[in-house]
Amino acid sequence: MTDRTIEDIRRLLDPDGYRAQLVNAKAALKERLAGLFVDRDLIETNPELSEATKKMAMENADKQIHDMDWRLQEVDRLIANCDKKKGEAVGAKTPAEATEKEDPATD
Repeated sequence: MTDRTIEDIRRLLDPDGYRAQLVNAKAALKERLAGLFVDRDLIETNPELSEATKKMAMENADKQIHDMDWRLQEVDRLIANCDKKKGEAVGAKTPAEATEKEDPATD
């Protein structure tokens, strides 16, 4: 095992690569969410399940759908954080604004 902490290892990540993985994860989560809705619809219409079994299965499916919705929202938040950090690293100033501050004639 390494002596590095999780945060030490996280610092080694390429920010663009991390963001790209978030985008990929979002696409995969959306696909899984669609699958959960298909499963839920099949449970709801399955004539072989008792009403009690359907109710329990539907509650479980609903929990999974809500969890997936949370995950999608969290991935969106993480993507927004990456974009914000990238903007801060680049700087919010335009090149003209940076030149104005550095030009001693304007002081």
